[in-house]
Amino acid sequence: MSEVFIPKTLDELLPNIDNKNKRLAAGFTDIIPALRNNKLQYKPVININNITEIKRIFEDRGRVYIGGNVTLSEIIDSKLIKEDFRILAEALKTIGSVQIRNRATLSGNVQNASPSGDGILALTLLEASLILTSIEGESEVSVKDFIFGVGKTCLKNNEFIKYIVLNKKFSGYKSYFEKVGLRGAMVIAVASMGVVYKLENGKINDIKIAFGAVSPRVLRISAAEDYLKGKEFNEITLLEASEIIGKAISPIDDLRASAEYRRKVCQNLILRLLER
Repeated sequence: MSEVFIPKTLDELLPNIDNKNKRLAAGFTDIIPALRNNKLQYKPVININNITEIKRIFEDRGRVYIGGNVTLSEIIDSKLIKEDFRILAEALKTIGSVQIRNRATLSGNVQNASPSGDGILALTLLEASLILTSIEGESEVSVKDFIFGVGKTCLKNNEFIKYIVLNKKFSGYKSYFEKVGLRGAMVIAVASMGVVYKLENGKINDIKIAFGAVSPRVLRISAAEDYLKGKEFNEITLLEASEIIGKAISPIDDLRASAEYRRKVCQNLILRLLER
């Protein structure tokens, strides 16, 4: 059995962070199964779930802050999130079961740095950032730059994710999220797509497109975004974008799906915007 430290304040937490030799967690939804399956070695654990300062969602100067131990369910139910960041709520609803969402945190989802992380995909589209905190101070980094690859981040040994920060620049945008898996419940994505976009007079004024589970990181399709801006919002335009997407992604074969199947799924997903 590992040693467990349960700080009640940030002042108690910060001097004890050691990501190399200790494991910091709030929800434990990934750690417990991994330990049971011998996929993680036992380390002393820091349980941050009792630190109330980072168990809240609030707005300050036009930005919305999500604390490091706020659960997925709390984010989904938040009025601040529902009003301006609907795609985040929609993406988080697809993660696990209700019981898992009641325990798991978005900061944990981000730190896991999985290419199929649904929360990461939504945050990438929303151009979210992270407040990283250590005993030496704080820094801010975009979610896009925080993740290097599968399970790899720029988090330093003495840092943790204090807040996830959302900018309200996408307030008023339409959004769409969908993921495709091999079963109907608690799906790990074969491929997923998120889009935030703004229409004016039947034309696409602005659009952001991202796919999950098709590359080592969540993948923004800037070529398709650039093509679509200023175009008519119709089937012909989206079919052209679908061709661009097919050329832009380089998925892999694995046990869940072939590369070609993933490519076709991604090309088809963009056409779902016509059903909105």
